[in-house]
Amino acid sequence: MLITISCFGQGLRYWICDLEEHTFNSLEKIRNSLNCPYESLLFNLDFLKKIGYSSWDQLATQEVERYFFIDANNRIELKRDKKTILKLKSNELLPGNTLFPIYNAQYKEALSNPPDPAKKRIVLYQIETGQFFKFKLETQNFNIEEMRFALEHGTPFHPEPCLAGITYPSETIEVCREDTLTRSSRVFIY
Repeated sequence: MLITISCFGQGLRYWICDLEEHTFNSLEKIRNSLNCPYESLLFNLDFLKKIGYSSWDQLATQEVERYFFIDANNRIELKRDKKTILKLKSNELLPGNTLFPIYNAQYKEALSNPPDPAKKRIVLYQIETGQFFKFKLETQNFNIEEMRFALEHGTPFHPEPCLAGITYPSETIEVCREDTLTRSSRVFIY
């Protein structure tokens, strides 16, 4: 049977880019000559192509990070084939929001990847709304109690708990294409 897990609501996506000092200085000169913010440059795919990058993933030096916000407005929906079997608010995943833990939600260890002191770190950050995550799981015997929701205590850009992913023991969960709208974009420089 096919199980589809969809997460609807807001979340954040960010790319960490460690640039050589000379590359960053060239970018700074362009930004100053055009008199525009970094967001106007780095979230413009035409500009990225002009400087040799076809996407933000190519500019990034680490894997893209995505986190689904845990709040009362975000929801998670599970379907067996095409029939909805469960709808929940994402804040139901948090311990303490229910009398006893209903779902197998565990906080994962946050990995810290400090910037290289010889490089300039730029973080491209977007808040997105829509179908933020979509997963598919093919299994014979589905049991919601075996599904693990990986939570993060927060990120440097969003201090509240977030959903970082979903796993199911001894099964491969396919990550499907999401359908989101970008609500805001920011650039942080370290």
